[in-house]
Amino acid sequence: MIQGLSTRTRDRIGFLSGTALKILVAGLLIRIILALFLTYPFDVEHWAVIIQNTESGNGLFNLTGYFYTPVWGYILGFESLILNAFSSIGVFGERFTDMLSMEDLAFRFQTATVTSPSFNLVMKLPLMIVDVIVGYLIYRMIYDRTEDTKKATLAFGLWFLCPIVVYMSAIQGQFDCISALLILLCIFLLRDDRCFLAGVMFALASLIKFFPAFCILLLVVYILKKHEDDGKKFIKLAEAIAGATIATIIIFIPQIMDGTFVNSLSFIFGRAGESNIRSMLYIIAMAAITMLTMIMTARSMYHKSKEDAIESFPKYMLLILAVSTMISIGPQYCIVFIPFLAYYAAIRLDRSYILCILIITVTATITAFCNNSLSIFSATVEYFGIWDMQSLIDCMYSFENFFGIGIKDVITTITQFIQEIATFLIIGFLLIESYNGKFMQKTQNVLIRIRDKMGGRPHE
Repeated sequence: MIQGLSTRTRDRIGFLSGTALKILVAGLLIRIILALFLTYPFDVEHWAVIIQNTESGNGLFNLTGYFYTPVWGYILGFESLILNAFSSIGVFGERFTDMLSMEDLAFRFQTATVTSPSFNLVMKLPLMIVDVIVGYLIYRMIYDRTEDTKKATLAFGLWFLCPIVVYMSAIQGQFDCISALLILLCIFLLRDDRCFLAGVMFALASLIKFFPAFCILLLVVYILKKHEDDGKKFIKLAEAIAGATIATIIIFIPQIMDGTFVNSLSFIFGRAGESNIRSMLYIIAMAAITMLTMIMTARSMYHKSKEDAIESFPKYMLLILAVSTMISIGPQYCIVFIPFLAYYAAIRLDRSYILCILIITVTATITAFCNNSLSIFSATVEYFGIWDMQSLIDCMYSFENFFGIGIKDVITTITQFIQEIATFLIIGFLLIESYNGKFMQKTQNVLIRIRDKMGGRPHE
């Protein structure tokens, strides 16, 4: 069947490149093996609790245990239907008494409840599929623009073999890749003038993780520039707004009806309420900077020609998403801008951006592992009998406090700092490419020298 396809069609699908296929197979094998044997029990336990709550007839927020916006809960509900229809997993997990001391660790997000390997795999398989789709969309974005399979394959590899992407889908079971998928789908739909559906995707992406919400002005400008000559710009904008509005209303109808709408916003306001004054001031400052960046990039794109605006759109998306993730520092949050960074690095063949991807994703993975600690081996110990649980817990305590030194805290402080520096470098590189003024000329010169040392290319 593949032999009957045209060369261009095969290139677009990605089958022509043997390297891309090897990356796909290797990435899937790595994910499946990790998913079977390693799981961060604290997060996945909550997914099991949410499924049990909804199966018992309760809403997402009627019982404690769910702290996200409704979209992820609905996805878990759909997974529950698939789970019941095509599998015979009776018990999702167990609470093990030999693990109770793990809950006394200084890092409080540990649990003695461990979900079964079969349940873990079922929860992670959809995330792996999302990783594949995101990788294919990145491949398509580059191939459609350049018809260069090498660049497209490079971008696919930067995403699909990215350590933090693999870790979150195969081990921790976090769903940031879904937000990345939805914002990419939004862009593809806008490109194809399916603005209503694009608005729906934008709403879903923003309600999975809030970072894409900061792209709203850029998406508006994209629609206006794309249709500035055909008289349809306001019609298309109205379609997108209608799609986003209707999707948001539908999503929150169950919470409005059962009186838990305020609870459904706990992921944003609840997390902010847990912060101290210093953290709150940082969040407010970074939110203000992100808003300013959003306005400046939208203004800059609006004043470009139609062709230049459309060409610079992915770069501006990368800039806004990178800045927005600095509002709330977390190892997995960078996943939302990694597709755009992989695209931009590959399409320019720029080593400085490729190096930044490696630095950010490796340090983020180390941070995630240090936070999760050896608890990711809990299912292996309890269900497969490999190693001894008490020895594992002793190692976790030693990792937290080794002769009075908090090794975990030292490592995570260093890796988070390096990740932030690399993210700031990306932001700085993008700004000097977009801004040629004399303001802060010394800072621009420093960034140019750093980019050159990292093997970067001047912006053409």
